[in-house]
Amino acid sequence: MSKGAIICVDDEQYVLIGLRGQLQRYLGSDYSIEVAESGEEALEIFAELRDEGIDIPLIISDQIMPGMKGDELLIQLHAHYPKTLKILLTGQASVEAVGNAVNAANLYRYIAKPWDETDLCLTVSEAIRRYFQDKQLAEQNAALQAINAQLAYLTASLEQKVAERTLQLTQTNAQMYQEIEERKLLEEKLRSAEHKMRVFFEAMTNIILILDVRENSINNIEVAPTNPARLYASNMNIDPISQTIEQFFQEEKAEAWLEKIRQSLQTQQIVNFDYSLSLGEEEAWFTATIAPISADSIIWVARDISDRKRAEEALRVEQEKSERLLLNILPQPIAERLKQGQRAIAEYFDDVTILFADIVGFTPLSTRLEPIELVNLLNQIFSEFDQLAEDYGLEKIKTIGDAYMVVGGLPMPMSNHADAIAQMALDMQQVVSRFQTDNREAFQIRIGINTGGPVVAGVIGMKKFIYDLWGDAVNVASRMESCGEAGRIQVTAATYERLQDQFEFEERGATFVKGKGEMITYWLTGRKIKDSLIATPASELEEMNG
Repeated sequence: MSKGAIICVDDEQYVLIGLRGQLQRYLGSDYSIEVAESGEEALEIFAELRDEGIDIPLIISDQIMPGMKGDELLIQLHAHYPKTLKILLTGQASVEAVGNAVNAANLYRYIAKPWDETDLCLTVSEAIRRYFQDKQLAEQNAALQAINAQLAYLTASLEQKVAERTLQLTQTNAQMYQEIEERKLLEEKLRSAEHKMRVFFEAMTNIILILDVRENSINNIEVAPTNPARLYASNMNIDPISQTIEQFFQEEKAEAWLEKIRQSLQTQQIVNFDYSLSLGEEEAWFTATIAPISADSIIWVARDISDRKRAEEALRVEQEKSERLLLNILPQPIAERLKQGQRAIAEYFDDVTILFADIVGFTPLSTRLEPIELVNLLNQIFSEFDQLAEDYGLEKIKTIGDAYMVVGGLPMPMSNHADAIAQMALDMQQVVSRFQTDNREAFQIRIGINTGGPVVAGVIGMKKFIYDLWGDAVNVASRMESCGEAGRIQVTAATYERLQDQFEFEERGATFVKGKGEMITYWLTGRKIKDSLIATPASELEEMNG
């Protein structure tokens, strides 16, 4: 039986045939592959399938179509069916179209035409898995919410009963002491009641005191801790009734506690507060309620909340760990927006500098090294790259295998992003030269740089998300690296125009760049000596200025 349907939309019949064939080969008979030649037809098919109760985990749409464009279709679908994941096929799609799809349709992925079949199938498989996982989580969350509501109701009911019982005890004790003063003839009956009360208190786990206060000082404790083992573990023979004030109060806490008692007596109001006691090497926490009985006496009811305090502290530690982890993945401004509940983040930047780098000869080396050796080596190299990016105020975007991407000018604009990227590129060459292959040969790095815009930067997805950017300027920077040479830094004319007064360059001349044709490019060879101070990292300049 089919689990659901996948809808493919393109105005070219041969594209739909190829797309359907590849998905059917990969997914088999588990999913129905529906095709539409326009956005309007796709909406009709979507409505029919939904009416039949069929799950539609994924829609794949071309961008450039007559009538309704791909991003318009995905935005309409998202307004009514937000849980269906969306993939945009981009042949000549503009940066604005991609940005619209990201912001208004929660775009899952975009795939450039012509696509790689393996990449397409893996992306579709992950999207389907993600859809049904989110669906299952939603059902589980609904069940958990129902359970939590029931627990909240039971907790509220229990707390109400505790409050009622506490009030009842207060009123009973007040009445008892009033009868002691007024009816001396009932002394024998009172002793019998005291015996019953002793047994009752000893069975409780709370701490209950009745304190008599005269002339602004506590004379005695009428009722002591009902669970003496909690406070006097070293002496299990303590009588739980008629303890002295010195036996109960710890000296360093006494004045603070007395102030709470005076407050309750002066205002004739209940006072609540938390306090801790040092019990050997252990610290126990209690929440206390002080209620006035008369003008000179109060009842003190305390409950052990040590477990709750430990849980709160553990939660605080875990929250700090999560905060540090999030800041290691995303820029701080982006992380703050995600924590505030913003789901999709996409911004335009008109002027940035992008660097792509690739370690030459690392791929064949990976077949000769043990996995742990390979990862350790890459970690050492990329950790130094990360430190350089931090020193120059740049934003590392990602690593793919032995490739490294960094950008200057976002998410916080900076005026000298081209200068900082160029200096980092020169430093990266120095870093890589210190590492050697298993044949004792020094590594070389191939670097490409481009300056310009606009680019779109943002976060896509809900799991394993990254901060990424898109745009023609990004593609050109990638081409500068891929068509460069080992050990050299190739830059575009736009970057050269920004930096020609601060850095040394060699003109490479007209270079064929895939997707762009011939472009005039340059080799960055070093910084001009007279401007060496400009390249000093921000951290070092702060130390120099003292």
